[in-house]
Amino acid sequence: MIFIHGGYWHLLDKTLFHFLAPSFLARNINIVFINYPLAPEASIDMIVSSCQRAIQWLHDNIIRYNGSPKEMYVMGHSAGAHLATMLLTAEHIKYLKGIISLSGLFRLEPVMLSFLNGILLMNIETAEKNSPVLFKSLNKCPIILATGINETDEFKDQSLEFYESRRNEDRVTELLMVKDRNHYSILDEITGRNSLLASAIFRLMDIG
Repeated sequence: MIFIHGGYWHLLDKTLFHFLAPSFLARNINIVFINYPLAPEASIDMIVSSCQRAIQWLHDNIIRYNGSPKEMYVMGHSAGAHLATMLLTAEHIKYLKGIISLSGLFRLEPVMLSFLNGILLMNIETAEKNSPVLFKSLNKCPIILATGINETDEFKDQSLEFYESRRNEDRVTELLMVKDRNHYSILDEITGRNSLLASAIFRLMDIG
């Protein structure tokens, strides 16, 4: 499992999410946390490219760290979920076994029109080029889209739109609206016992 953190493309660091690791390690699943360059020093194009290069490096080298390049799953939260789903549009990344999106963003035009663009500096061309909902996926791996019931309408609507755009393709796409969770507390579902989201993730990975 490879985890890509959120932070609206300009905040946070992978070390803040290491608390997720024990849930995977307890099931003998290797987990890797990656960083990426942050805005405004890095553009959205550069951030997306950085994550794609990181995934390719892991594919080429993970066997040295007791992992399998044939069993790679990617989970992202918020902006990290956007970056995870952008991997589906990369020509050279067709080996992923599954994507898990936690409160993701898949259409960036609303972000471009928000206060965040004072940091992200997107124009409409950049927003559209980096909106995975507008592209057919080249990697046909299954996808889990999870959003908290207490999330804002924009995040819920974006997950629903992405689900509708993918469920008719030749793939398994699951949409989970997680009870009593918001944009941040949805991460607690990964560590919680008897969590429907965690169960869905481990079922996707064929782990009991």
